[in-house]
Amino acid sequence: MSVLTVSGLRVDLAGRRVIDDASLSVGAGEFLGLLGPNGAGKTTLLRSVLGLVPVAAGRIDIAGHRGRDLRRQVGYVPQRHDVAWDFPLDVRTAVATGTRAELDRPEPWMATFGVRPGSPLLTSVGVSA
Repeated sequence: MSVLTVSGLRVDLAGRRVIDDASLSVGAGEFLGLLGPNGAGKTTLLRSVLGLVPVAAGRIDIAGHRGRDLRRQVGYVPQRHDVAWDFPLDVRTAVATGTRAELDRPEPWMATFGVRPGSPLLTSVGVSA
């Protein structure tokens, strides 16, 4: 089963096409790396998948559902954040942050992907507690 499918994605920002006809598929248990120079569209692609950037054309499916229908159930841990984190931040907290899309109820998203809270979550991303 494909966990993420992007087909024909097009994104325009400030009157400029920044992503044109991007397609990809990530299956359950697979990892995907996005490589490219600054400004290539890596972050814009991820933000589009999460519904944080408007999509001009194309389709995004997450776990077999339209991406726009799951916006509140998808977590996002940005590289830089406006919140002043209390560092040092342990790995468990950093990973769990991505499950807090519905701040008090991460369970629906986690259940969609078969992830349980706590240590199994860390194991699922290849990090030991």
